[in-house]
Amino acid sequence: MSSDRPAPPFPDRLVIALVGKTMKWKNYIGNIILQSKEQFASLDNMLVKGENDSYVVFNTPDFLDEDCQHLDQQIIDFMALSLPGPDLFILIVDSESCTEENVVTQITNLQEIFGEKITDHLVVMLPSPEVFNSLIFLQERFKVRLVIPDQHLSSICRRWCKRGQPFLYNFHNYSEAVVKRRQKVFERKRSIPEYETVIIGPAQTGPSTQNPAPTATNGTNGNIFNIIILGLAGEECNMQPHPDCCEIRGAAV
Repeated sequence: MSSDRPAPPFPDRLVIALVGKTMKWKNYIGNIILQSKEQFASLDNMLVKGENDSYVVFNTPDFLDEDCQHLDQQIIDFMALSLPGPDLFILIVDSESCTEENVVTQITNLQEIFGEKITDHLVVMLPSPEVFNSLIFLQERFKVRLVIPDQHLSSICRRWCKRGQPFLYNFHNYSEAVVKRRQKVFERKRSIPEYETVIIGPAQTGPSTQNPAPTATNGTNGNIFNIIILGLAGEECNMQPHPDCCEIRGAAV
């Protein structure tokens, strides 16, 4: 990890990364955080950035799936766009992957990708009170916060973030020089050839395109990148949002 912390790219806002398998459910949670119905809408499994005056939220593809093609490139691109690191990761666990084995695997995969200290900045969102009660022991095992969905996430997320202590990428698995070069490419060109489209900004519904992203000369707003798509897409959301749960329960880190 670098000894000198670079300036955050969004100094007045908190940066949140949504990770997990089901894009529809991540869209739902992202829109609650941003208090919007439109920021996240696409079911394509691609990286999308939404934002308001308080938050910048990255809805990530399913890069927890080790069988995904171009997994390393996908992770590098996410890191480049969120340097020096998010304030908070939210692992959104759907009803199809909420067994103890699956949840443990997802948490350990995140630790392998980003380092063990990610759990200091990780919230695990489970699909129902029943699942929460069955897995509550994982709070102590991983020193993470377990929660269930809540309509007041916009205010609750601020409490979960460690003020002045956001997560820092340790570049153990991915070269800092490579990630920063990728960041400069995004800043300079706003598009990367030979990859699928990733939307940075309010998502559009409908399939992505294999064609290179359009340039400013033919009408784009500059918020579209080209990137790979991997993992699962368009799954049915079977989670059960609970209107008055999601308070902090058990050990908090």
